[in-house]
Amino acid sequence: MLPEWTVVGFSGHRSLVDPAGTATRIGAMLDELAATRGPLVATSSLAKGADAIFVKAAVARGIPILLVLPFPPARFQHDFEPDEWRDVEPYLAKAAHVEIVHGAESDDESYMETGVHIVDDADVLMAVWDGKPTNGLGGTGDVVTYARAMGKPLCWLNPTSGDVVIERTEALPTRAAGPRPAAGADLIATVTQGPHRVVEQHFADLDKSASLGAPTVRHLIQRIVWLQLGASLLALLGLTFEIRGLPAYVAAFGEVAVLGLAFALTAMHHHRHAEWMKTRLEAEICRSFLATWSMRGRISRPPQLAVQGFEPFTRRLRIMQRLDPEPTPPLERARAAYLHDRIDDQIEYFTRRSEGSRGAFRRLRNGALVGTAIAAACAATHVLLLFMHIEGPALTGTISLSLVLPLVSAALLSLVLTHEHARRAARYREMVEFLRRSAQQLGAVHTWNGLTRVALETEDALLAEAVEWHSYRRFASDPH
Repeated sequence: MLPEWTVVGFSGHRSLVDPAGTATRIGAMLDELAATRGPLVATSSLAKGADAIFVKAAVARGIPILLVLPFPPARFQHDFEPDEWRDVEPYLAKAAHVEIVHGAESDDESYMETGVHIVDDADVLMAVWDGKPTNGLGGTGDVVTYARAMGKPLCWLNPTSGDVVIERTEALPTRAAGPRPAAGADLIATVTQGPHRVVEQHFADLDKSASLGAPTVRHLIQRIVWLQLGASLLALLGLTFEIRGLPAYVAAFGEVAVLGLAFALTAMHHHRHAEWMKTRLEAEICRSFLATWSMRGRISRPPQLAVQGFEPFTRRLRIMQRLDPEPTPPLERARAAYLHDRIDDQIEYFTRRSEGSRGAFRRLRNGALVGTAIAAACAATHVLLLFMHIEGPALTGTISLSLVLPLVSAALLSLVLTHEHARRAARYREMVEFLRRSAQQLGAVHTWNGLTRVALETEDALLAEAVEWHSYRRFASDPH
């Protein structure tokens, strides 16, 4: 399992009337969060004033620190007095990860971009803020406004009045009752095993669970279709053969039982379907993070999934990447590993799935066509028998088949629609061609920028395919 950390982001004023009192209150706020929402991971800019106080308080409590700097250290130190810089500089080395914002056109934009990064990475934002709007861009007021707009829980201290305001922290999960480990216990366990190894094991567990659940879900869909077909057949046969007496009651009770079972399976299918989709998508997110793990120091952003509800899981994976102390491998080794372990593996997977989907589609389509053709022949025979005034079992049999076989064909076509084999087969073929093109691009790139660009394009395409799968499966699982 991945560690269940709460990521605490921070933003605060640079000028403080009572730095010592602010430090005491920040420490108390961290202790409260650690007691109810811990263990914690802290992320901050280490800016002059409240941010530096926050980082010191977190380090003193053994909370892992992730720093997001608005400038490279050589430029960042110009925002401090010499003695202030000597005081905060050692915390750069104490951070588990240091990220530097690039590309901003002004200092204010750099600080605003830094605040946005911190809010995006945080489960809750802690702030030292006087409650007043920011005069300019990039101040604490702007960061708080952004956090509110994103619906993030907020815990802020007014340094003038000393009041602490809590907003939306009910959205944070509360730790289960029982012994609470030290704040750094999960960090120690992660470092001991290695973050990459922890994520690999979690992916293996998710993939195994999703793979075991997939046949169950598919079989439930098929059983529901066949049970509904069976109920219809019982009713039609009773009408066609004019069954009376005890056999009629048995057939009626059988129809009710079959429909009741189909209803129960439908309810079960909806729940299992939701659990299976969640597990499968989390496994695919893990797979993408593992595929780009060696590029974590060079990649501009992590793989993204455009489905709501998976942001906390993605943040936990990003933390694991940032806590990994292993150095980035050479470019050639990273490129070869991505080509072999991700591109080639996915080409083989989509090729195999494309062939399987085409075969399933042909079987179901042909079965539906044969059933429809036989039903048409039976209907024509029935009309002919009527014209010839022939009665008896032949007449009854032809009308029965002409009624039953269209239902069988409809059931087969329903399975075709549910699984959507034809469209998926075409989609898989497209993915194979795209991945082969990516493989060609990888053979031509010789820079980190080129490698990360191709890798991100590939991961976006693979996750987009997962989103398409998710949307269709969710639609197919809902009652219509």
